[in-house]
Formats: sequence, structure tokens, C-alpha cells
Amino acid sequence: MAKTIKELYSTLIELIGKELADIELKKWLQRQIAKARRNGSPQQDGRQQFDQFVEQVVNDLNERSGLQYRASSKETRALIRKLLNALPGTTIDDFQRVHDIKCHDWLGDSFARYLRPATLYQPKKFEGYLQEYYARSTVEQAKRRAVEQKHQTMTMSLTPWHEFETLRELCAYCRNMAPAVYQQYEMPREVRRIQKLYYSRPNEQEELEDMYRVERKKVTTIDHNICNEVK
Repeated sequence: MAKTIKELYSTLIELIGKELADIELKKWLQRQIAKARRNGSPQQDGRQQFDQFVEQVVNDLNERSGLQYRASSKETRALIRKLLNALPGTTIDDFQRVHDIKCHDWLGDSFARYLRPATLYQPKKFEGYLQEYYARSTVEQAKRRAVEQKHQTMTMSLTPWHEFETLRELCAYCRNMAPAVYQQYEMPREVRRIQKLYYSRPNEQEELEDMYRVERKKVTTIDHNICNEVK
């Protein structure tokens, strides 16, 4: 018959004395407490991490969609847990990407009713939505690169600013540029500043023309010196 802790303690006293028995009992209790903490901590931490994960996911969906799903919903929690088990390595960022693309596609549409955990968090659908996000991102990046290359090509074919003898001529030339092209147009900061003043201070245009001539002279002098060195 198994002995109780009290009986074991009494037997220990008989063997080694009360003082040593108390010391051994204290050590034993400390080991049991540490063991219980080690065994319980991961589970507790795991639950807390999952709770935080679900809350972040649901909050992001609500912010993007304007809906009010609850992170405490047993159904939603079960869907997210099932998805994480089916697609290991899924992150908060992945959920945000799926929310992003489906809210973009469905908000204001008859499909808006499918902006719900029961639809979005089915593993097969979720993976498909995620790939849609990456595919669209790739296309958009390619479009941006094409536009940038076009602007770059246009910029390379533009007349250099210092070839315009007057600030008025330069302003007229720049006025016909697309904003993106103008931003890439090579021009010293001081000349760009003078040009902005030319538009906003019509009464000072003569003085600004003089300032422009000074800046233009700096460039033409440098070009002239380089030519002489080459000769």
C-alpha cells in the first residue's frame, strides 16, 4: 500500500533526523514546483500567443472591411487553428495580405458578404487568395518598372536646363512636362528654387532672371574649361 507524504516524512525523520529531513523535504518541494512550472509554462505561453495571434488577425480584418468580428468567437478560433495546422509557417503578414486583396476585390461588391472568416480562412481558399496577392504584386511591380523606364528614357532625351538662355524659356519648357518627368529632370536645387519663385513672385521676375544667369554661367564656365583641357 502506497504511503502518504506525511508517512514518508515521518520515516525520513526516523532515518536521518528532523533537521536533515526538513532540508530534504524543502529541496524536494522546490524540485516539484520547478517541474510543475516547466510543464505548465509552454502550454500557458502557447495559449497566450495564440490568443494574441487571433486578436491581431481579426482586428486587421475588421479595420480593412469595416466589420465587427470577435476574436473570442469559438468558430473563428477553430478556423484559424485549423488553417495554421494545415499551412505551417503561415504568419500575420499572410493574413494581412489575404485581407488586403479580398477587401480590394470585394468591398462595395455583391461578394462583400464573403469577407468573413468562414470563407477567407479555409486552407485551400486562403492559399489561393495569397497567391493572387503575390501575382498581382508582381504585375504591379512590372508596371511600375515600365513607367519608371519610360520616364527615364524621356528624361534622357530632354534638353538640359542650362541650354535655355532665359529663365522664362526654361519655365515654359518645364510647364509642358508630366509631374513624374519633372521630378527626374536634372536641375540644380538653386535653379529649381528660382524657378518656383518665378511662378509665385511675378513682380520679381527681372531679379530672378539675373539669378538664373548667374547659375547658368557657372555651368557654361565649367563646360568651357573642360573643353580647353581636352584640347
